[in-house]
Amino acid sequence: MIPNTEIKASLTPEIRLKQAMKEVGVEDAALVRKLNIPASLTGYEFLAYINEECPGLTSITVHPDNPEFASENGVLFSKNKKRLISCPVGRKGDYVIPDTTVEIGNLAFYGCAGLTSIIIPDTVVTIGRGAFHGCVDLTSVTIPDSVKVIGHGAFSGCYGLSSVIMPDSGVKMGENVFSGCIRLIISYAAFSHK
Repeated sequence: MIPNTEIKASLTPEIRLKQAMKEVGVEDAALVRKLNIPASLTGYEFLAYINEECPGLTSITVHPDNPEFASENGVLFSKNKKRLISCPVGRKGDYVIPDTTVEIGNLAFYGCAGLTSIIIPDTVVTIGRGAFHGCVDLTSVTIPDSVKVIGHGAFSGCYGLSSVIMPDSGVKMGENVFSGCIRLIISYAAFSHK
């Protein structure tokens, strides 16, 4: 059984994760499945290293006293849960984004190759740059009419993506949003307003 790993706030971003793993006796980052973020850790600079260093990561938890971050169902959010920051790269299957979410952050699901289905609630306004890049098992997505901005390369490299339903107007899209989606058919539909 691999122990949970806690990130120490006192380390520089480049070595935080590796040092934290050594402290609990984990030599191989690929073996880390769960990551605990303590109350003392703030700042986003360490996030780039989590999924890169821990390809088997399936769950992130956050100490409830952390002033900047929160987690729900193993996914990292801003404290108020309006911004989805990072889904662990090792997560598989379906994922329903909570309806507290207003923004899917840049690279939030980057490299989550095992995700097969994402449900985006009609509270989401922004899908960030590269948000779903490399989600190769993702097959279909419905983008609600609440979404007004889709960032550069948001769904690039989603090779399995064959169906996207989008609002028929009012969406500002970055470049190469669906680059490399070789099976894709896009449908534009007028969504009913509540």
